[in-house]
Amino acid sequence: MKRLREDETEHVAKAAPENSIYPDAGKWVRGRLLGRGGFGSVHLATIIEPGSRLDVSGFSPVMAVKSTPKSRSTELENEKQHLQLFAGNPHIIRCFGDDVTITSTADQGNIQTLNLFLEYASGGSLADMIKNTNEGLGLRESQVRRYTESILRGIHCIHKMGKVHCDLKPANILLVKEDERDDDFVAKIADFGLAKKADDWEALVSARGTRMYLAPECVMIDFQEQYSDIWALGCIVLGMLTGRYPWDANLSKKELDWKIQHERPFIPSSNSISKDAEDFLIKCFQKDPDDRPSAAMLLSHPFVCGPEIIDLTSEEEEEDPSEEEEEAEEDSCVEVNIPHPRHKRPAFSRPIFCPKPLALFTIRGAA
Repeated sequence: MKRLREDETEHVAKAAPENSIYPDAGKWVRGRLLGRGGFGSVHLATIIEPGSRLDVSGFSPVMAVKSTPKSRSTELENEKQHLQLFAGNPHIIRCFGDDVTITSTADQGNIQTLNLFLEYASGGSLADMIKNTNEGLGLRESQVRRYTESILRGIHCIHKMGKVHCDLKPANILLVKEDERDDDFVAKIADFGLAKKADDWEALVSARGTRMYLAPECVMIDFQEQYSDIWALGCIVLGMLTGRYPWDANLSKKELDWKIQHERPFIPSSNSISKDAEDFLIKCFQKDPDDRPSAAMLLSHPFVCGPEIIDLTSEEEEEDPSEEEEEAEEDSCVEVNIPHPRHKRPAFSRPIFCPKPLALFTIRGAA
């Protein structure tokens, strides 16, 4: 159960509920600012009286609310549609519903605001963790492996549903505590404002997202597909391992574009990271997108599923092997097939929760 700070509890008690245009929206109070971006702002929100528009049964009344003026809410509407599509996936941030509120201003009159209610990530973003851990020099590799697996499972679901995220980066990976008794966080994919349908040749949508994380094909031919997400994943993993951006942050746009087209982000030698980590990054950073493995195939890479994924420094008690076998059996809910080399995905009518695919990666020549 998420708990409010003492000052936040006092604010909720004194604040007036938001003025919704919907009679079934219930009552909620906007709290402190969590972040701000081009889309709008994110605040803490507390549900005082649940309404039928919010599916919060069994969840904490404390959540995050992402808001933007209704007049320029295209990206937030797109995010809402995609989060509804992935509802229930444990590796993608949860969406509990939406509301439209009215604020009266002296100069602009009544302004309508679209509000999207999301799972509250008490650990902040992966970018925050990278910056604040080990003096910004990178996370423990065992931790990187756990987060990488969680992100990969989210990407695998996104791609299975025939979508492309288009803006994967550490700032869009949120860290959630599923249980307050847990010592670690679960990494979940967020911010689907730029997500699109894969292989949509009629839409002719240009490449979008944060340039630092764009793949070569995005810059060279303005083309962005599921394999472009795999390149961005490599950038995220590199950042977790080293604390660095994939490219020098001081480069001009022209210099950055040249680097992306002609070079590969610097990968540390196996003296500073494991050989499995080095090989994982090399495969994500293949310049030819057809040479990059899919998310399903990367889930069977030794960096993700190898024995070293367990943090041997942990003091947790060993689990009963029979319980692990039962959990693995329950997790095997769908068969994973080898994907098309261009990562095409059929359209599914519901989210696919996929187990860890076994022995697929060697088919693409992984060592």
